[in-house]
Amino acid sequence: MLATIMGLPVSTTHCIVGAITGGGIAALGWNGPNWGWQGGQGIAAIIASWFIAPLVAGGFATIIYLLTKYLVLERKNPLQKGMIAIPIYFGFTLGILTMMIVWKYCSRC
Repeated sequence: MLATIMGLPVSTTHCIVGAITGGGIAALGWNGPNWGWQGGQGIAAIIASWFIAPLVAGGFATIIYLLTKYLVLERKNPLQKGMIAIPIYFGFTLGILTMMIVWKYCSRC
């Protein structure tokens, strides 16, 4: 609440996890919430994902930036190279998203 009053950005995910954890502590005591990893479902796993996800995203962003810099921007005709790179980037992104959707729904089969 204090961050919202001060106009600071607030992550709703952090708020929900904090509220559920606080509710668990209030209702069941300090040992109520699952603090460990236990199959990736504990609070430690959630907190670890808050650090791991930005690092992984930053790594992929760095790779894409460097590929674009050296394969498009530093070439003789960057516009032509960029027009070639756009469908490749689009196809790669479409392939990853398709795989994620198929993976998510086929795991239920």
